[in-house]
Amino acid sequence: MTCRTEKENADLIKRLNRIEGQIRGIGKMIEKDRDCMDILPQIMSASSALRGVWEVIAASHLEECLVNADELERHEVVEKIVKRIKELR
Repeated sequence: MTCRTEKENADLIKRLNRIEGQIRGIGKMIEKDRDCMDILPQIMSASSALRGVWEVIAASHLEECLVNADELERHEVVEKIVKRIKELR
């Protein structure tokens, strides 16, 4: 089951490709022995971008699962999501 449209998936892939480029750039900065204070903001930027992808996917999952679930299933879906969030911290 997918929770996203083809366009949403395409947008996510574009975002992930940009993040991949950011990560490669960070690697090159390290290879070139760039100053740590130049590298750290790039790491934070990539981390923030990845967190944004996570938020989009989590939101689409919540919307799809909660809309299509009965009351008991909604409770189970929320419990699973809360458990997963706690595991990821």
